[in-house]
Amino acid sequence: MFADKIIYGKIYTSDSKDSVVSAVAIKDGKIIYTGDKAGADALNGPHTEVTTLKDGQLVIPGFMDGHCHLGPFTVAANTMCNVSEEACHASAEATVAEIAAFVKANPDMPCYVGHNWYDNVFKDACPTADLLDAICPDKPMYIMDCGGHSAWTNTALMRLAGVTKDTPDPEGGKVERYADGTPKGCFRDTAEFLVSAAIPVRRPEDCISGLLQAQDIYHNLGYTGYFDALTNNQATPTVYPLIQAYDMMKEQNKLDVYTQASFVVNNTPDAVDVCKLGIKLWKEIRGGMFEVGSIKVFLDGVVEGVTAYLKEPYAVNPSTRGACRWVGPESRERLTQVIATANEAGMPCHFHCMGDAATALVLDCMEEAAHRVGMEKVSTVRNAITHLGIVDPKDIPRFKTLGVTAVLNPWGMKTPGFYKETECVNLGEERASHEYPYQSFLNAGVHVSFGTDYGCAFVMDPIECYHVLTTRTYKNDDLATKLNPAECISRTDALKVMTINTAWQMGVEDRFGTLENGKIASLVVLSQDILTIPDNQLMATKVLATMCDGHWVKKA
Repeated sequence: MFADKIIYGKIYTSDSKDSVVSAVAIKDGKIIYTGDKAGADALNGPHTEVTTLKDGQLVIPGFMDGHCHLGPFTVAANTMCNVSEEACHASAEATVAEIAAFVKANPDMPCYVGHNWYDNVFKDACPTADLLDAICPDKPMYIMDCGGHSAWTNTALMRLAGVTKDTPDPEGGKVERYADGTPKGCFRDTAEFLVSAAIPVRRPEDCISGLLQAQDIYHNLGYTGYFDALTNNQATPTVYPLIQAYDMMKEQNKLDVYTQASFVVNNTPDAVDVCKLGIKLWKEIRGGMFEVGSIKVFLDGVVEGVTAYLKEPYAVNPSTRGACRWVGPESRERLTQVIATANEAGMPCHFHCMGDAATALVLDCMEEAAHRVGMEKVSTVRNAITHLGIVDPKDIPRFKTLGVTAVLNPWGMKTPGFYKETECVNLGEERASHEYPYQSFLNAGVHVSFGTDYGCAFVMDPIECYHVLTTRTYKNDDLATKLNPAECISRTDALKVMTINTAWQMGVEDRFGTLENGKIASLVVLSQDILTIPDNQLMATKVLATMCDGHWVKKA
């Protein structure tokens, strides 16, 4: 038997032995050999494609993204105004100007959807409807903020949605208002649903071109798998065109990046029934390159919107601790029921928790669910909590006890235009400096994985993410200015977090995450050995080639 492909060079397998080998052989999309050159030579036949690395290059398992919004934002990008990072950092005027230019260039659209604005460039950290009314007074406009937790609208959309000064704030959300109660045009967290429900929902077949574009983005970056954390309609969870579109692509053999979807369940009276629909899809859509993976639950918002749910008040506004979407005994019982229902069926839950109070609440409900359905079911199903910007150190050991994976993001640490201007202002510098405590979780023996939060994130390039995880500095920072350096993690730990640990989080470690015999051949060729080069050379590393499912999807 000869191999279809053989790669010779320095190859890091990321397996339990941290093996470094000199050859890997592939046949029918799977790895059939890792080891020395002599062993691979025996598999080199007349039709074998051979790749020989140059000195200094490195092969690693493909990067896995354990939490992103690649599908929703890439699909939307086909018809959406994406404000550039330069403009949204610069000023309110620059942000408005780019939106106005998009509307002028697309006069026939029935409504305008956009993304990427920063609170801190607007007066009182709040964009208002009059700014959009001046651009387009007669068609609905809906512009999401950079973090995906606040919506900025014009008067036409509020009128269409029936939102007035008498519309109450929903649980877990806030309508920004003038003194007389009139909505300003900015809706935080669950208040977004008051207006987003009026935006037309795309058909599954209309999403496919955007999802193919999403796949290309991740090919080029070196990702070979990702968890898409918002694939049903957040305002109406029983509507799920992205899940249908992904499944159509799988049937048409158009997917070669492994993709796993979440199914959002909101705090509504029918939450358990919606959860059961997610379980049904999880059972039905299994195998191959697309699967439904977890029930997704939002507990709170984000620090920039002052809606992350904290144990202690915000520095910027001591009268608030943020917004929780599951407040009070009735909501807590409902959340416990959702966890118990999913876990008893064998389906994990994936929780958005930015604040420490949100995390504590989830862990409390998980403990109660374990009393009802058994600790073994809850602790082995691979529940996950993502973001974890602010974490109470006392809660970290509870992750290990309950078998919860910590899916942290590297993007908030020292990001220019965000960390100092928003995190430090809203939280206070001391609390902000302790965000995203990777090493603390690893020290406690917690299973730690990785997610870019793409679509709501500033850092998604895996090399840049690796740099942030290992140095706690942004790409252009002085390396002597590490943010809370005790939370830096080792090069090896970072690579495992971004490969096998994330595959484990998604329940696919038997197929992805390491380079071992029998596993799917999904790997990346890097221009430098990121395990050994100095810190100041990491950002110069390039992804030269990406292999998914045994075939090259990017190659220099």
